[in-house]
Amino acid sequence: MKNSSFLSFPNIPEEFLLLNPAPSEPQAPTIEILQSIDQKAKTVKLMCLAYNYRPGGATVKWEGGSELFTERRTENGNYEASNHFTVPLVNWEEGKDYTCKVEHTRTNTNIIKKTSSKGPCSPPTPLSAFLLPPSLEDLFIAQKATVTCLVTGMTTPTGLEVLWSRGSGGQLEVTTGEPVPQANGTYNAVSVLKLCVEDWTAGETFTCTVKHKDAPSAIVKTIRKDHGMKNGGEMKGRGSRCVREGY
Repeated sequence: MKNSSFLSFPNIPEEFLLLNPAPSEPQAPTIEILQSIDQKAKTVKLMCLAYNYRPGGATVKWEGGSELFTERRTENGNYEASNHFTVPLVNWEEGKDYTCKVEHTRTNTNIIKKTSSKGPCSPPTPLSAFLLPPSLEDLFIAQKATVTCLVTGMTTPTGLEVLWSRGSGGQLEVTTGEPVPQANGTYNAVSVLKLCVEDWTAGETFTCTVKHKDAPSAIVKTIRKDHGMKNGGEMKGRGSRCVREGY
Protein backbone atom coordinates (compact mmCIF):
# COMPACT_ATOMS: atom_id res chain seq x y z
CA MET A 1 0.00 0.00 0.00
CA LYS A 2 1.35 3.43 -0.90
CA ASN A 3 1.98 6.44 1.31
CA SER A 4 -0.05 5.08 4.20
CA SER A 5 -0.53 7.48 7.01
CA PHE A 6 -3.36 7.65 9.28
CA LEU A 7 -8.17 10.52 11.47
CA SER A 8 -9.02 13.80 11.78
CA PHE A 9 -12.38 15.34 11.89
CA PRO A 10 -14.40 17.79 9.84
CA ASN A 11 -14.25 21.43 10.86
CA ILE A 12 -17.75 22.54 11.89
CA PRO A 13 -18.81 26.12 10.99
CA GLU A 14 -19.43 28.35 13.99
CA GLU A 15 -22.95 29.20 12.86
CA PHE A 16 -23.81 25.49 12.81
CA LEU A 17 -22.58 25.06 16.38
CA LEU A 18 -24.66 28.01 17.57
CA LEU A 19 -27.78 26.40 16.12
CA ASN A 20 -26.86 22.95 17.42
CA PRO A 21 -25.74 23.24 21.06
CA ALA A 22 -23.99 20.25 22.60
CA PRO A 23 -26.12 17.79 24.60
CA SER A 24 -25.92 18.57 28.31
CA GLU A 25 -25.54 15.10 29.85
CA PRO A 26 -21.95 13.73 29.94
CA GLN A 27 -21.38 10.59 27.87
CA ALA A 28 -18.40 8.21 28.01
CA PRO A 29 -16.35 7.58 24.84
CA THR A 30 -16.38 4.47 22.68
CA ILE A 31 -12.85 3.23 21.95
CA GLU A 32 -11.49 1.51 18.85
CA ILE A 33 -7.99 0.67 17.63
CA LEU A 34 -7.41 0.54 13.87
CA GLN A 35 -4.35 -0.69 11.98
CA SER A 36 -2.98 0.04 8.51
CA ILE A 37 0.02 -1.87 7.12
CA ASP A 38 2.44 -0.17 4.73
CA GLN A 39 4.38 -2.99 3.07
CA LYS A 40 6.59 -0.58 1.12
CA ALA A 41 7.74 1.32 4.22
CA LYS A 42 7.67 -1.83 6.39
CA THR A 43 5.63 -0.06 9.04
CA VAL A 44 2.25 -0.39 10.74
CA LYS A 45 0.24 2.71 11.58
CA LEU A 46 -1.95 2.32 14.65
CA MET A 47 -4.83 4.66 15.38
CA CYS A 48 -6.50 4.82 18.79
CA LEU A 49 -9.91 6.42 18.33
CA ALA A 50 -12.26 7.73 21.01
CA TYR A 51 -15.62 8.93 19.74
CA ASN A 52 -19.24 9.79 20.54
CA TYR A 53 -18.45 11.36 23.93
CA ARG A 54 -19.24 14.63 25.67
CA PRO A 55 -18.12 17.07 26.84
CA GLY A 56 -14.67 17.52 25.28
CA GLY A 57 -11.46 17.17 27.23
CA ALA A 58 -10.53 13.52 26.69
CA THR A 59 -6.91 12.41 26.40
CA VAL A 60 -5.74 9.62 24.10
CA LYS A 61 -2.17 8.35 24.52
CA TRP A 62 -0.05 5.50 23.20
CA GLU A 63 2.29 3.96 25.75
CA GLY A 64 5.76 4.75 24.45
CA GLY A 65 4.36 6.84 21.60
CA SER A 66 3.56 10.46 20.84
CA GLU A 67 1.76 12.59 23.41
CA LEU A 68 0.12 14.62 20.64
CA PHE A 69 -3.46 13.99 19.59
CA THR A 70 -6.38 15.67 17.88
CA GLU A 71 -9.82 16.37 19.34
CA ARG A 72 -12.75 17.84 17.44
CA ARG A 73 -16.42 18.53 17.99
CA THR A 74 -18.64 16.70 15.48
CA GLU A 75 -21.89 17.59 13.75
CA ASN A 76 -24.07 16.03 16.48
CA GLY A 77 -22.42 18.03 19.28
CA ASN A 78 -20.36 15.12 20.60
CA TYR A 79 -16.57 14.82 20.38
CA GLU A 80 -13.99 12.59 18.72
CA ALA A 81 -10.28 12.27 19.44
CA SER A 82 -7.45 10.20 18.05
CA ASN A 83 -3.76 9.48 18.46
CA HIS A 84 -1.55 7.77 15.89
CA PHE A 85 1.52 5.60 16.41
CA THR A 86 3.82 4.16 13.71
CA VAL A 87 5.68 0.95 14.59
CA PRO A 88 8.09 -1.30 12.65
CA LEU A 89 6.37 -4.07 10.72
CA VAL A 90 8.82 -6.64 12.10
CA ASN A 91 7.79 -5.79 15.69
CA TRP A 92 4.13 -6.06 14.74
CA GLU A 93 4.61 -9.45 13.09
CA GLU A 94 6.41 -10.71 16.19
CA GLY A 95 3.22 -10.11 18.17
CA LYS A 96 4.42 -7.25 20.36
CA ASP A 97 1.64 -5.58 22.39
CA TYR A 98 0.85 -1.87 21.98
CA THR A 99 -1.21 -0.08 24.60
CA CYS A 100 -3.55 2.89 24.25
CA LYS A 101 -4.83 4.80 27.28
CA VAL A 102 -7.99 6.92 27.14
CA GLU A 103 -9.16 9.21 29.94
CA HIS A 104 -12.34 11.29 30.16
CA THR A 105 -12.62 12.88 33.59
CA ARG A 106 -16.21 14.10 33.27
CA THR A 107 -17.45 10.50 33.03
CA ASN A 108 -14.72 8.98 35.23
CA THR A 109 -13.56 6.97 32.22
CA ASN A 110 -10.09 5.43 32.32
CA ILE A 111 -9.66 2.75 29.66
CA ILE A 112 -6.55 0.77 28.74
CA LYS A 113 -6.77 -1.09 25.45
CA LYS A 114 -4.09 -3.32 23.92
CA THR A 115 -3.57 -4.49 20.36
CA SER A 116 -1.19 -6.88 18.61
CA SER A 117 -1.05 -8.98 15.46
CA LYS A 118 -1.62 -12.10 17.57
CA GLY A 119 -4.33 -10.67 19.80
CA PRO A 120 -8.04 -11.51 19.57
CA CYS A 121 -9.73 -10.17 16.47
CA SER A 122 -12.20 -7.34 16.82
CA PRO A 123 -15.63 -8.10 15.36
CA PRO A 124 -16.27 -6.60 11.93
CA THR A 125 -17.70 -3.07 12.01
CA PRO A 126 -19.73 -1.26 9.32
CA LEU A 127 -17.83 0.53 6.59
CA SER A 128 -16.50 3.85 7.87
CA ALA A 129 -14.27 6.66 6.62
CA PHE A 130 -11.97 8.93 8.60
CA LEU A 131 -9.94 11.99 7.61
CA LEU A 132 -6.49 12.47 9.12
CA PRO A 133 -4.70 15.83 9.19
CA PRO A 134 -1.01 16.35 8.39
CA SER A 135 1.29 15.24 11.19
CA LEU A 136 3.39 17.78 13.08
CA GLU A 137 6.49 15.95 11.87
CA ASP A 138 5.46 16.55 8.27
CA LEU A 139 4.59 20.21 8.83
CA PHE A 140 7.55 21.21 11.00
CA ILE A 141 10.36 18.94 9.79
CA ALA A 142 9.58 17.62 6.33
CA GLN A 143 7.83 20.87 5.32
CA LYS A 144 5.08 19.03 3.48
CA ALA A 145 1.43 18.28 4.16
CA THR A 146 -0.58 15.15 3.51
CA VAL A 147 -4.27 14.64 4.29
CA THR A 148 -5.30 10.99 4.55
CA CYS A 149 -8.69 9.39 3.98
CA LEU A 150 -8.86 6.04 5.79
CA VAL A 151 -11.59 3.62 4.74
CA THR A 152 -12.29 0.70 7.10
CA GLY A 153 -14.70 -2.22 7.35
CA MET A 154 -15.05 -3.22 3.68
CA THR A 155 -16.30 -6.79 3.26
CA THR A 156 -14.75 -7.00 -0.21
CA PRO A 157 -11.70 -5.25 -1.72
CA THR A 158 -13.44 -4.53 -5.03
CA GLY A 159 -15.63 -1.61 -6.03
CA LEU A 160 -14.03 1.10 -3.87
CA GLU A 161 -14.10 4.65 -5.24
CA VAL A 162 -12.40 7.53 -3.40
CA LEU A 163 -12.90 11.05 -4.74
CA TRP A 164 -11.20 14.24 -3.49
CA SER A 165 -12.13 17.90 -3.91
CA ARG A 166 -10.91 21.20 -2.50
CA GLY A 167 -12.57 24.48 -1.70
CA SER A 168 -10.55 26.43 -4.26
CA GLY A 169 -11.31 23.95 -7.02
CA GLY A 170 -7.60 23.62 -7.83
CA GLN A 171 -5.67 20.57 -8.99
CA LEU A 172 -5.08 17.65 -6.64
CA GLU A 173 -2.29 15.09 -6.29
CA VAL A 174 -3.74 11.86 -4.88
CA THR A 175 -2.37 8.37 -4.24
CA THR A 176 -4.86 5.64 -3.32
CA GLY A 177 -3.51 2.32 -2.08
CA GLU A 178 -4.96 -1.11 -2.69
CA PRO A 179 -7.32 -2.46 0.01
CA VAL A 180 -5.43 -4.43 2.68
CA PRO A 181 -6.95 -7.46 4.46
CA GLN A 182 -7.39 -7.16 8.24
CA ALA A 183 -7.40 -9.80 10.97
CA ASN A 184 -11.20 -9.64 11.35
CA GLY A 185 -11.82 -10.50 7.70
CA THR A 186 -12.54 -6.97 6.47
CA TYR A 187 -10.42 -4.65 4.32
CA ASN A 188 -8.95 -1.20 4.92
CA ALA A 189 -7.73 1.27 2.31
CA VAL A 190 -5.83 4.55 2.48
CA SER A 191 -6.02 7.47 0.05
CA VAL A 192 -3.44 10.24 0.50
CA LEU A 193 -3.76 13.83 -0.72
CA LYS A 194 -0.43 15.68 -1.10
CA LEU A 195 -0.50 19.41 -0.39
CA CYS A 196 1.77 22.38 -0.01
CA VAL A 197 2.13 23.44 3.62
CA GLU A 198 0.62 26.80 2.66
CA ASP A 199 -2.50 25.09 1.32
CA TRP A 200 -3.13 23.55 4.73
CA THR A 201 -2.17 26.48 6.97
CA ALA A 202 -4.31 28.88 4.93
CA GLY A 203 -7.41 27.04 6.15
CA GLU A 204 -8.66 25.75 2.80
CA THR A 205 -11.23 22.93 2.97
CA PHE A 206 -10.60 19.45 1.54
CA THR A 207 -13.26 16.78 1.03
CA CYS A 208 -13.00 13.02 0.65
CA THR A 209 -16.00 11.15 -0.80
CA VAL A 210 -16.08 7.35 -0.43
CA LYS A 211 -18.31 5.06 -2.49
CA HIS A 212 -18.55 1.29 -1.99
CA LYS A 213 -21.28 -1.33 -2.24
CA ASP A 214 -21.13 -1.83 1.55
CA ALA A 215 -22.39 1.74 2.07
CA PRO A 216 -26.01 2.56 1.08
CA SER A 217 -24.90 6.08 0.13
CA ALA A 218 -21.66 7.97 -0.35
CA ILE A 219 -19.68 8.84 2.79
CA VAL A 220 -18.48 12.45 2.69
CA LYS A 221 -15.83 13.81 5.06
CA THR A 222 -14.47 17.36 5.09
CA ILE A 223 -11.47 18.80 6.89
CA ARG A 224 -9.50 22.03 7.19
CA LYS A 225 -6.93 23.40 9.59
CA ASP A 226 -8.59 24.30 12.87
CA HIS A 227 -6.63 26.91 14.81
CA GLY A 228 -8.13 25.51 18.00
CA MET A 229 -7.12 21.92 17.27
CA LYS A 230 -5.19 20.17 20.02
CA ASN A 231 -2.16 19.15 18.02
CA GLY A 232 0.28 21.95 18.50
CA GLY A 233 0.54 25.63 17.70
CA GLU A 234 1.14 27.62 14.57
CA MET A 235 4.22 26.89 12.51
CA LYS A 236 7.03 29.29 13.27
CA GLY A 237 10.53 29.66 11.99
CA ARG A 238 11.58 28.88 8.45
CA GLY A 239 8.88 29.23 5.85
CA SER A 240 8.27 26.90 2.97
CA ARG A 241 7.58 27.56 -0.66
CA CYS A 242 5.53 24.97 -2.45
CA VAL A 243 7.17 23.46 -5.51
CA ARG A 244 5.10 20.78 -7.22
CA GLU A 245 8.06 19.23 -9.01
CA GLY A 246 9.93 16.93 -6.66
CA TYR A 247 7.39 17.33 -3.86
